[in-house]
Amino acid sequence: VSTQSTGRYSYNSCTHTVGGSNDWRRLNLGQQYHFSKVVSYNRQDCCQNRINGATVSTVLGSQKTECGTVAYQGGTNVYEIVCGGTTGNLADSIKIEKSGINTLCEVEVYGSPITE
Repeated sequence: VSTQSTGRYSYNSCTHTVGGSNDWRRLNLGQQYHFSKVVSYNRQDCCQNRINGATVSTVLGSQKTECGTVAYQGGTNVYEIVCGGTTGNLADSIKIEKSGINTLCEVEVYGSPITE
């Protein structure tokens, strides 16, 4: 979202939640999309395991559809979560949630806008 994928917190390219039991980040794109995937860049200067268990969902109104959950792997800096494959999930926002601290250093959202 910020176009900075350095993975270094001191470069202001990362953000994190406070570590509660229901912490989340939501990106509202202002119109409906068929989301195909979400790519999350992990922090590289420390705390890489914080991304483990982060759940990515698409949201349309009050309906939330889970795309997948990040499974941390040492040495992996980029995680791709597929949302509905080639047809994508119809939604207007992406929600990333996790109990405990979750650090995100860049998030890329892929999809096609719904046009009338």
